[in-house]
Amino acid sequence: MTPRSRLSALTASGAFCCSRKHRQRVELIDPEALKVVASIDLAVEGRAEIARAWSNPKRSRGEGMVLLPGGHLLVAKEKKPAAFIEFGPPHSRSRGLLLVRGGALADGERWPIKKGDHRFVALAIWLPDKILAKTCADFSDLEIGPDGCLYLLSDKSSTIARLDDLQAGGGTAALLDPWRLGDLDGKPEGLAFTAQGRAIVGLDTRKPHGSLILLEPAVAQLRGRGQSLS
Repeated sequence: MTPRSRLSALTASGAFCCSRKHRQRVELIDPEALKVVASIDLAVEGRAEIARAWSNPKRSRGEGMVLLPGGHLLVAKEKKPAAFIEFGPPHSRSRGLLLVRGGALADGERWPIKKGDHRFVALAIWLPDKILAKTCADFSDLEIGPDGCLYLLSDKSSTIARLDDLQAGGGTAALLDPWRLGDLDGKPEGLAFTAQGRAIVGLDTRKPHGSLILLEPAVAQLRGRGQSLS
């Protein structure tokens, strides 16, 4: 994995989604054929702060994503400013992510996308509230846990955060529960979970080994605040 790309999600068809943050593009890769089968350009239209930051190649863009039903994407914009952005086909409506209604893509459900080139636009934007912004100084990756909740990884704050619902149409993103990471030999840049809810953190490190860390206790099954992981 290079600094310019990030493997972010596995579809029900067995293809990977790979985001290229400096090209504002997501690519669907067939792992058997080893070729790109679909490319999605991501655009934030208008002249607001997020749109200007997104179109500036020198500013931070997407650092993580999850697949939403209906062929939509939820992308974490890293910083300056940090935000969550829902992308979908032009003229489609924001879905948001209401976890109590099973708003994430269900296990085994196919993420609908046709082969070829596509253009998605920002349908909704959520900015962090004061507590989330203080807890997570940047947004490094997103993941849906086995409990169906949305989790955020922050590199600068060395924290995993469970997030509240994202209401359709955009607004504010709020923190439910934070977990501080212990001392890690590298920058935490990637997040995944085991079926039992234990967090797996990918480290940006120069060492050839030890770049994946399995943490305990099981984050996605706990409901307590202020705990630490090791």
